[in-house]
Amino acid sequence: MLIGLTGGIGSGKTTVSNLFAELGIKIIDTDVISQNLTAAGGSAISLILENFGPQSIALDGSMDRKFMRTKVFNSSNERKKLESILHPLIREEAKRQIQNLDGPYSILAVPLMNKDSSWIRLCDRILLVDCPKEEQIRRVELRNGLGPTEIQKIINSQSSIRDKLSFADDVLFNYGEREYLKKEILHLHQIYLKLSGACSKSV
Repeated sequence: MLIGLTGGIGSGKTTVSNLFAELGIKIIDTDVISQNLTAAGGSAISLILENFGPQSIALDGSMDRKFMRTKVFNSSNERKKLESILHPLIREEAKRQIQNLDGPYSILAVPLMNKDSSWIRLCDRILLVDCPKEEQIRRVELRNGLGPTEIQKIINSQSSIRDKLSFADDVLFNYGEREYLKKEILHLHQIYLKLSGACSKSV
């Protein structure tokens, strides 16, 4: 069984993924795949250079994240161009990893999932991680060093919480209290184990 994990920037998806991993659950993280694709020597680098020019590549040969972040969040056309490069490569690698999964269930972490996303069709259930917007902004400021205006642009470019709630099967509210989060994840873990057993029996 495959659980799709999604949520806005700063909602705590990585923390949630790590807690599931501590329970022995395999995680496929599309953010990690994207980082590998855009690292020096990554499969996307030549296409990024071709489409965005030498300024898009940092001195170490990786994608220049600061340059690209400014470019894509100021132009929807530029964002779509980058997505047209990265998304097929991310999907190809994610599907390859899905083919090699074992265990009762696994997690597919996809930050940019929306109600029209083809990722939904790959998953048996969708788990949405949510938190207050103020907390989102605070976390991203601490983690990435971005200003509130830039963070708000990123939030605005992502699917709204209302959109995500329309396709989520489960919702996990992350207010930053780790013990509460661990308890909720353990509860979901037990549910997913039961559901995976039911799925395997029905096959």
